[in-house]
Amino acid sequence: MRKWQKIILDFYIESSLHVALSVVSLAYISLKLAHEEISYSLLIFIFSSSIFAYNFVKYYSIFKIEKIKNTFYKLIFLITSFSLIISAYIFLKLVIIAKIFVFIGAILVLVYTIPINYRKNNLRNTNGWKIYVVVLTWVLLTVGVPLSINLMNYGTLLFYLLVIQGTYIFVSIIAFDIKDLKIDDPKLKTIPQQLGVIRSKLLGSNLLILLILITLYKFGFNTPFSVSALLCFVTLLILLNLVNSKSSKYFTNFWIESLPIFWAINFYLFSYF
Repeated sequence: MRKWQKIILDFYIESSLHVALSVVSLAYISLKLAHEEISYSLLIFIFSSSIFAYNFVKYYSIFKIEKIKNTFYKLIFLITSFSLIISAYIFLKLVIIAKIFVFIGAILVLVYTIPINYRKNNLRNTNGWKIYVVVLTWVLLTVGVPLSINLMNYGTLLFYLLVIQGTYIFVSIIAFDIKDLKIDDPKLKTIPQQLGVIRSKLLGSNLLILLILITLYKFGFNTPFSVSALLCFVTLLILLNLVNSKSSKYFTNFWIESLPIFWAINFYLFSYF
């Protein structure tokens, strides 16, 4: 990879544009599965709010400094600020249930990033909480907000999507935590820190197999959603068992993070076959 290509790729990942595409891809899947008309303003809201939330978490300590001298961080700050403005504008137009989901997610992001008081850690650094807070924050945006358009009619679908997407995100985070095993603070008590790499991979693999069975039971064997979901789950299963603490950051931050994007693309394409 050439130097300029690496710079662009790094900026694309570090500015949270890539992870935001993953979030909006899962939200698109929820909307399409519910047979709702695709609301592009809603997807733009989810995309922009994801950028803001992730960058707030990652760069809060840098952004609170009055003068950001590094050009890299200046650009990220501009993208983050622009994303906040777009999110705030569209938020005002959301239905009340969606606003409640977003508000809960915003509170989680705040306590995940900022300590409640100076003597306490934030949730990100509190033993064992990280993975559950991240999963809950994601599903609020990828399932709760999209289905809030007509929530009363989606009780069963809401439940299954929360289980399917929540479990998928949980397993993806296990892969990230295996890669970060050598650099994570032992006090975090991530799944790999508590179970070890082999048992963590076994847990993730079993959850993915269970997820495949749930998907086939609920949505059938030969539906666009099931076929696209199975391709995504099997790929994650393979990547989970390949990842280790020496894996490149691109292995997780790009390739594993790309899976929801490919899932959404395949779901869209298979819907026309």
